[in-house]
Amino acid sequence: MRLQGIEAQEYRFALIVKLKSEGKSQQAIASLIGCGQSWVSQVLKRYKASGSQTVKVKGKAKGNPSRLSSAQLKLLQEILLEGALLHGFDTDYWSRERIKALIEGTFGINYHVAHISKLMQKIGFSLQKPKTRSYRKNQQDVDTWKEEKLPALKKS
Repeated sequence: MRLQGIEAQEYRFALIVKLKSEGKSQQAIASLIGCGQSWVSQVLKRYKASGSQTVKVKGKAKGNPSRLSSAQLKLLQEILLEGALLHGFDTDYWSRERIKALIEGTFGINYHVAHISKLMQKIGFSLQKPKTRSYRKNQQDVDTWKEEKLPALKKS
């Protein structure tokens, strides 16, 4: 089983550098560690460029800061909890397109529809699909109809 985590990856980096200093080829190092030769080549290239004894893990890219401030995100959360009907929509159902329109209208900031899910996760919301069955349906009436009236309607 392959070790996981930053420490394990840095250990593999150090091992690649050590094996290369012992005169092993990149292909031999790749087969010993269980990775591709191109990855070994990239690690050695970074090692030569950094000039230090160890090669550090780059880490996750930070990305751009949010265009909505924390106060605006808090306000968006409150608006969403009020419901879609209160904000001029036909049903009390929030879709990504509706939330996008709400953010544009309220804050004047334009987001791509695909990014709305990330914003929702950030403020503590998760994807909820509405039930397809009617909440007004009486299951007992349906069962009675199936047992008594449906057989009478069928051809024999």
